[in-house]
Order: sequence, then C-alpha cells, then structure tokens
Amino acid sequence: MPIDLQALRGTIEASIEELIRRADSKINWTNGSGKGYLFLPGVYQWHADKSEHVAPIEQPPVEQPLEVDPEVATAAEPEAILREPNEQEKQETVDVNVKPNEPIDEEKHFDRELAQVAAFLMNDDDIVSMSFTLTLHQDNQFEYVWKQKRAGTRPMEHKVELMGTWSKPVLNRDRYGERDNRLFLETSRARFVRYANQDPVTGAWRQTLRTLTRNGEDYVVCGHNDRGLPPIRMVFSVLEGNVLESTGLTFPHDIISNSISSRILSGLTKKAANKLGSPLDVMTDRWLPCRKLCLKQLSPPSDVKPFNPFLA
Repeated sequence: MPIDLQALRGTIEASIEELIRRADSKINWTNGSGKGYLFLPGVYQWHADKSEHVAPIEQPPVEQPLEVDPEVATAAEPEAILREPNEQEKQETVDVNVKPNEPIDEEKHFDRELAQVAAFLMNDDDIVSMSFTLTLHQDNQFEYVWKQKRAGTRPMEHKVELMGTWSKPVLNRDRYGERDNRLFLETSRARFVRYANQDPVTGAWRQTLRTLTRNGEDYVVCGHNDRGLPPIRMVFSVLEGNVLESTGLTFPHDIISNSISSRILSGLTKKAANKLGSPLDVMTDRWLPCRKLCLKQLSPPSDVKPFNPFLA
C-alpha cells in the first residue's frame, strides 16, 4: 500500500522546524572557517592571580616641550623661535612613526582590553586572586561561581554561587543576515559564603559567614516573590572562539541592600551588621561580571550535564 506523503507533509515540516529550533538554542553560528557553528554548553572561566606576570598597559607617548638654550635664544631672532609654523611647514613635517592606512591589530587590542579589566578588578592591594566560572548545561541550566582571596591583616576568601536558566535568541536574524549573538542568564537562586581565620599550619579556612534561611535552606530565591532578591539578569555576547564577553548591565549595588533578603544572603544578623557593616560591605561589589570581562571556554567540558530532548 503506497504511503500518502502529502498527508504527512505538515507533520514532517513541523518536526524539522522543531529540531532546527532546538539546535539553534544550543549553538552559535560563526562566519569563520570550520563547521560554521560552535556548541555553547561548556565551562567558561576567567582567572587572575597576582603571582602571575601581568603585562603592563601601553601608554601613548607624551610630547615633551622643546628646551631652548637661553644663549642661542638671545642671539637668534625671537620670531624665528617662538612663532608657529605656517601651513607649508606643517605639510612638509612628516611623522615617521605614523604609518598611513596601517591595519589595527585586533589581537593586541583584545589583549589590551583584557589587561585593563584585570587591572580594574585587581586594583586592591589585599586581593590575591579572583575567578569567574560559568557552566552552561545542555538542559539550559547554568551554574555561576565567583571566588576571591584576600591577604593582609585578615586573610579571607569570598564565594558567591548563582543558579538559574540560560537562553539565546532562536532563529533571529536582522535584515543584513547578522545573528543576535547575545546570551541571557536568569538567576533563580543565590548563596554566599565567607571563610576567614586561616590556620597558618594546615592552611585550612574556618567558615565565618554563610547564607542561611529560616527553613534551613542555604539558597535565597531571586525575582520570584517580594521576600526574595531582585531579579539578577546577566547578558553576554558570544565572540569568535566561544568567548563570552560580559555587557556589565547588572551591578551588585542594584541587587544588595539592607533588606531582610540581602542580610539573609550575606549571613548577617542585626547585631553582626552593626559590627561588620552592610551586606554589600561583607560581600564586596565585584561578584558580578563587569563590562568587557571575557570568559574563555575550557576543554573538555566534563562538568556539563547532558540533555536528550527525546528522553525529557
């Protein structure tokens, strides 16, 4: 008995479109060589340590004023020394260091921006190291971990963890054929822990502050009700080579306040807040990715949870 393909045409087209949508929600299309797309789920990280060598930021040269010998100045005509060059002399003067139509080295420019971000995040003398780690799972869940180690008179370690869902525009092109390469992270839970009182012999830390709610959970909800934290939304741009660049649209001072939920997140009571300061003072203001912060994908992504849509 022959199969009526026209009757199955609508079902086949809908199935193909659904498969394309599911594939487009997990990959980023590229214009470079290779397969033409990159798989987004994986582990992305930015790490800085002051023990590592950081190249200094190149500063533009500063023109120094020309020093004139007073004896020569008195002997020569003042107008010849102090007058400004005319248009013909300006055209004849050529700077040998400037090359016309010289292409900009994008790699050096990118490295310079990374050095500027590292200098901004590590400008405190007490900060020893800092890291941002983002794990994108195949089921569109994400885990975000920020760590910071401080030295000085009171060494301590800070850690903030965020969990939620990630998404990207699906089948979205503009009229020039360019795709929207943004990545959106919506946080649903957050927790914080601070370690201090390090043992000088064993190097072990003793936990001093951590998130603790009344029902015994160690997470604070975000954006679901009035008693939780405000919505925390992070936006990244997917660059070539699976590099995630933060847009820096969310700031800690917009999330953390002196509210009950912020004190619960930072592990502060009213008595402890009078001694240690506000929740923002305890958690610091650098646990969200700033603008131009680039997270590079690590390989292999062993910590990524697999997802099969046919078994879901």
